[in-house]
Order: sequence, then C-alpha cells, then structure tokens
Amino acid sequence: MGTTIRDVANKAGGSISTVSMVLNNKPVPISSETRLKVENAAKELNYRPNQLAISLLTKKTRILGLIIPDIGNSFFAGLTKAVEESAWEHGYNVICGSSNNDAKRDHKYLQAFLDRSGGRYHHGSLPVKRFG
Repeated sequence: MGTTIRDVANKAGGSISTVSMVLNNKPVPISSETRLKVENAAKELNYRPNQLAISLLTKKTRILGLIIPDIGNSFFAGLTKAVEESAWEHGYNVICGSSNNDAKRDHKYLQAFLDRSGGRYHHGSLPVKRFG
C-alpha cells in the first residue's frame, strides 16, 4: 500500500485534518511554516491521494467509459483519440472497450462500467475538437 495521509501527518508532525486542509488548498489560517512542513513531507513520501477514497467521498470518479464497435477502424480510432484528448483537458480519464460489433459484448462492457461506478451513469457531452 502507498503512503497515506496519516504517514504525511506523522512526518510533518501535524494532524490528519491539517494535512488534508493544506493538500486541498483550503482557505483556512495555517502558518506558512506548517504548510511547508506538510508539502515537504508529502513530496518526500511521494504521497498521492487515494482516488478510490476520493471517489467514494465525492461520488464522482472522473472516469469516462467509452464503448466503440471496432478499434481497428481508423474512424473509431480517431474518435477515441479525440474523446480521450478532450476528456484529459477537462480532468477526466477514459476507459475504452472495443465490442467488435457484438451487442453482447457491448452489454458486458456497459455492465462492467456500471459495476465500477456503483451503478450510476451520466450521459452527456464534452466538447471534442474536430478529428479525421
């Protein structure tokens, strides 16, 4: 398991809540000395926030599931690239599945994506630059 927020707090000599407030840039009165200790401890320990914990707390994964019929088709490869680039610009990651024009596979991918999102989905759009 990676470095936890508790590890950062122990190294910085502060509380977990203080570390959380510093790392999340909360507008609270924390001395610059304490901020520096927390930031240095996080850097030294290679701290990375636990995205699963954040997702559970915020109920947002920032992950898009993309099902395409044929990754070998240059049209869909270009579309996938455009979607991924736009998603990246908006702070999202993309998980992609190629169904090979198989409706059963489409359904399995959709179910897998729903299982990983707690059964929630949102259909919407991100601006995608012209491709092709």
